[in-house]
Parts: sequence; structure tokens; C-alpha cells
Amino acid sequence: MAKAWKVNDPAQPDFSSQHKTTKRWEGNQTNVAKNSNKFYHAEVQVENSGGRARVYTIYGRVGKTQVANYRYFNSEAQCEAEFNKLVNKKKNRKKDPYVEVELAITAVGSDGAKDIKKAMTGINIDKKKVSKSKLHSEVQRLVGSWFKNTDNFIKMNLKCELGQLTVEQIEKGRKVLDKCKKKVNSNLQISEKEYDILTSNFFSLIPHVLPHKIRPEDLRLNSLDRIIKKEETLDTFLDTKNISSVIGSNSIDEKYKSLDAKIEWINPASPEFKWIEQTVHGTRASNHRFLGKIKVHNIFKLQRNNEYNLFTNRAVQIASKRQNKDFVWPDILRRYGLERCDYESKEESELFKRANILPLFHGTRTENCSGIIKRGLLIRPSGAVHTGSMFGDGSYFGNFSKSCSYSSCRGTYWARGNSDRGYVFLADVCLGSQKIVETSGYYTVNNIKPHHSIWAKAGRSLYNDEFVTYYPSGNNQQFNLRYILEVETQAK
Repeated sequence: MAKAWKVNDPAQPDFSSQHKTTKRWEGNQTNVAKNSNKFYHAEVQVENSGGRARVYTIYGRVGKTQVANYRYFNSEAQCEAEFNKLVNKKKNRKKDPYVEVELAITAVGSDGAKDIKKAMTGINIDKKKVSKSKLHSEVQRLVGSWFKNTDNFIKMNLKCELGQLTVEQIEKGRKVLDKCKKKVNSNLQISEKEYDILTSNFFSLIPHVLPHKIRPEDLRLNSLDRIIKKEETLDTFLDTKNISSVIGSNSIDEKYKSLDAKIEWINPASPEFKWIEQTVHGTRASNHRFLGKIKVHNIFKLQRNNEYNLFTNRAVQIASKRQNKDFVWPDILRRYGLERCDYESKEESELFKRANILPLFHGTRTENCSGIIKRGLLIRPSGAVHTGSMFGDGSYFGNFSKSCSYSSCRGTYWARGNSDRGYVFLADVCLGSQKIVETSGYYTVNNIKPHHSIWAKAGRSLYNDEFVTYYPSGNNQQFNLRYILEVETQAK
């Protein structure tokens, strides 16, 4: 093994500043039971002239003090042989081997290593001069704030010192979460050691800055709530791939175009705005007083690519099978569903009544907004009832205050928000024939037939009505995201 020189050692051999990095490798090793969370970066640097080369390594605890060394060689071939030896030694350790981490852009190592890029999920910076946007100023502000929030979420939530993960790396992490989920749903007696091994594997594949003293019980992926929270984080990273080419761009118009949707600001003096604002306050539940006073700052009309056509096609199918006795509207929503003033045509109004379509709310964290507009609402199967999905794996809608509790607004219960403003979608939801339930259960498209949706009725186990459809965005979807509400709470 070649001698390793500390990077600041004055006695180390001379090496030209004119050199290039030809390859790099990153590995990570987490063991929650042993309080271990280490990374290892190695790269090959070759002089532009002279033929000499060196291996540069940097390693240590993720997010903490790092050690860096050089190893010098007379040829690139000798250097690469040493590079491979070091990497294989880390990968093939008998105890706690390092897991290779595929990074789109590395955040450690030399500038040359950072220039070696792969298909990315992360952030591209576009520094070219851009022309003045023609979008409405409020739409510009909205889009800019979303992209900034998504950028900050990735940087702050992952806190990965190693760099931006590739899509393939994220999928590897998701497979580990799937294994954890199967064990939770198996109803078998699974030891803490088994969960610790899977948890360690996940954090090795998806590097995090972890506490100096790791408490396995705080990280152990042995509950659906913890697993799904990690899945949601990975979903946000994957959403970012769809907009990665423009997330760091200076051009608001490029960011807007990447969403593949039309967003229009609604004048607060318009009947449409006043009707939606009335619906916000009119559907607020008494048990959500903790949100304080609600202010609707802006409302935007949304048209997502082909979503409206998919939605109306499904609504026509459901309306054709209508039986009046199957259609029930909660009193609190009946008024707003019947008195809405935003129908595009008489035909639309009639279809909405025949298919039992209600205006319902769906809240989400700000960092998820751009992803939802780009790819719609996804349904990630859990295989069992869990907090936030008491009625199976579907798309959940409800009154304003219940939905707002999932937004990033200050004081929200489910999202634990702390932002001055948050976002809630107002959707047309085709409920069709509703299966009315009063207690939680694992419902699916098949086991609610011949009904089209679930009305989880407030009373026995719920404080508020919830409405669930079971098809994600795409064919057969039963919702159309029609408005985006920018709101503020005055929670203390």
C-alpha cells in the first residue's frame, strides 16, 4: 500500500496544479447499533503533462471533521490500481462494509471530482441572462417561492454532505423501505436487530447527518408512520428530478414551463374568489380553533396538462350509472357544491350534479407543490392502515381546516408547519356512489364496489368528514385540481 500523505504535509512530493480528475467513488457505512455513520471518497488525479498521478481520499463521520490524504504514483495505471485496491477494501470489509453511493454531483473532493456528473436528481444552476417574464407578478412570485422551497428542503432535510443522489440511488433506498414495510405488515415477531440491520442499510444508501450519539430506537424503521415519512422524503427528491434542469435557473418562465400546467391569478374582487373564500371559512371545523384566524392571500386557477379531460371522462362513466339513492351530500358541503359560481358551462354544471362532484380541499407541504402540479397526486401503497391513511391507500380530501393541517402553515397539526404561508388545493372530486363508513379500515377500489368512493363520516371515530378516492392521477382519476390557495394562519 502506497504511503498516504496528509494534504498539508510540506514534505509531500510536488504535483502540478494543472491536472484533471478522471474518476471518483463514494461510499457510506451506517450502523445504528454501533453508533457508526461514516463516508469515504476517493478520486484519481492525473497531471496534464508529465504522466504522474495521485489518489486523493477524504473520509470521516458524515457532516463532521474529515481527514484527507494523497498517495503519489509515477503513472496513471499505478494510480488506478491503488484506487481500485482502496475502494475494494472498503466495499469488501467483513464487518460493516461501505455501500457505494451513486451521486449525481459530489459535494466532497476536488473541483475536478465535482465536474464528473451523472443523471441527476439535484440542482442545476443556469447563469445565463434571461429576458423579463411575461407572467403575472403573483404567478412569478408563487413559482419562485415553490422552487426555492424545494431547493431548501433538499439541502436541509437530507443534510447530505456527500452530494446530490441519482434516481437509481433513491430507488435503492426505496427498496429497503419496501422490505421494512413487508415486515411491519407481516404480523410476525420481528426482532429489533433485524430492523436495525435494515435501518442501517437505508441510511447507508441514503446518507444523513445523524446525531453524535445515535439512539437506534429513534431511527428504527419499524412502524408504517416512520417508513412512510421516509418514502415521502424520497418522493420529494424524485419530484425534483422532473424539474432538476431548472430548479436553480434564474428564469421564472423556464421554471413555470417545466410544471406543464397553466396557472392564473384570480382577482380578489371577482365572484370566483369570494365564493372560494366563503367556502374556506364556511367549512372550517370547530375543533381546529388552534389554527387561529385564517387569511386567504391569493387564489390561483390551475389547469394541469390533460387532467381535466381524464377527470371528466371518468365523471361521465360514473354519471351514466347514477342512482339517486346512492348520492349523499353532507349538509356542510351541500351548500357550497350547489351554489358554486365557477362552472365553465351549463353542461359542466349538469355533469357535476349527476356524478356527485363536490369542491373539496387537499393540503400538502410547500416543498411538494411543484411535484404535485408536475405529476399529480400519487398513491403509495402501505398495505395497512396507518396514521393519515385510516381508510386505505387513496387520495384524501376534506373540509378546509382539516386539509390545511397538512400544509406548511404555522401551527398545523399533521405537518408541524412553521411557515408564514402555506398552500391548499381545492379540487373537484367525483364521489359518485359513496360507501359510508364510521370506523377505520383498509379499503381499496375492489372492496368498495359497487361504490366509487368512501365517505368517512364524522361521529364515532372521526372529528371531521373525510372523502377518499382510490385511483391516482391518470386514467380513471376522480379528482381535478382546480385551484391553489395561498393562506396564512395566526396560530400561536
